[in-house]
Amino acid sequence: MELRKMGEKNGLPFVEVAGDEPTDGEVWTNEERLTYAEIRALCGTDPYTMELANPDAEWVVSAVNQGIDAHLEACFVPVRGDNFFWKPRLVGRVHCGMFLHCIVSPTSLPTLLRRLMELDAKTEWDDSAGSPSCLVDAILETMRREAKGDEDGE
Repeated sequence: MELRKMGEKNGLPFVEVAGDEPTDGEVWTNEERLTYAEIRALCGTDPYTMELANPDAEWVVSAVNQGIDAHLEACFVPVRGDNFFWKPRLVGRVHCGMFLHCIVSPTSLPTLLRRLMELDAKTEWDDSAGSPSCLVDAILETMRREAKGDEDGE
């Protein structure tokens, strides 16, 4: 395995690990099948960042805490630039809870999305509270909008 420093992203060192990208995986959403390569192409070269409240944050924590799974993949690899941490949610100066700040590398994002879909399939969800698959759909939609904005020169 070869490590190459790529610079800094989001104030953190970003390192590319040559040869560690899972290439043959796929993610089945409620509406489509996407390969890992297609998800990475949507993500581009920058990490995908998001800030989540519960229950979305709990689903991501559950997916990340699996470590290396049966596919021999992980979605929290710090040398790739992955980072997950809790931050206080403030309204003015009033503390209103915590949210999960997520920085997910293009290499790790497909694994995270696959795990969220697997979590969705294992449990029946109350539609009013959303579900892990709704979070996956939202992530893919924001990535598509950002990619389209880049193409339009925005």
